[in-house]
Amino acid sequence: SAAGASAARPAVVRSNGMRFMRHDAWHDALFVHYPVDADALQRRLPPGLQVDLHQGVAYIGVVLLTERGIMPWPPRVPLWLVRWLGLSHHAVNVRTYVKPALANTGPPGIYFFSLDCSSLLPTIGARLLFNLPYRYARMRRGQRGAMSSLQSARRTSTATIAAEWVSEGEPLGTEPDAGNDALGRFFVERYALYNPMGPLLRFLMPKHRNRQLWSGAITHEPWPLRKARLVAYGGICSSVGVLSAAGLSELVQGGACISHASSGVGPIDFFWRGVI
Repeated sequence: SAAGASAARPAVVRSNGMRFMRHDAWHDALFVHYPVDADALQRRLPPGLQVDLHQGVAYIGVVLLTERGIMPWPPRVPLWLVRWLGLSHHAVNVRTYVKPALANTGPPGIYFFSLDCSSLLPTIGARLLFNLPYRYARMRRGQRGAMSSLQSARRTSTATIAAEWVSEGEPLGTEPDAGNDALGRFFVERYALYNPMGPLLRFLMPKHRNRQLWSGAITHEPWPLRKARLVAYGGICSSVGVLSAAGLSELVQGGACISHASSGVGPIDFFWRGVI
């Protein structure tokens, strides 16, 4: 269950991870997901990862949010000492859900096809150190009554996205049982990420230079989810959309999307798990 996973996460982190970053909050998020062909999606994953399915179906997600109070936070360093480094930005990520192909090497998690960010420094740092597919983008957020909006355009290409949405209905429970949104929990109850090793990590970790992937752990409370109604949603699958830029638009052509919204979570801590 989500609650069980939440209770177990600190023990996993203590035994397997080294903290390196804190986000104070992820705020006002939109999750849009598309069912896709699992075999076609698998061919787009790096070696060592396997598509994680929900009731036999694979999904691609697009997530829009604001990330607040982002700061490095190494072990044994007081949080107050690094708070002056904190910054905030808007973000758009294209992702899917995976598990290590080799059994017992890690929990189910997230694989990112792209991460658009409105701040230059995190974009450069994450690309150089962690080989994460960050892209620098111009972004604008808005709020009109109950309606949230976000527009994004990459600075180095034509990839764009624009969305307006409204949260609807009662909050969905955090337990993925028959009375709640089990699919929504499958999307958001993710506390690991996987990414290919890059040149800098291989240089810094010469003993592991032949490994394919690194893994990180993420800890936070369960996302409070509600259904979302898309008022406007543009650019996603067009020739200049973020899915097209990731080479994924053909997988979702004609596919109906599933939308959720969240007021947010926080704080969020990031831990290094190791290499695979």
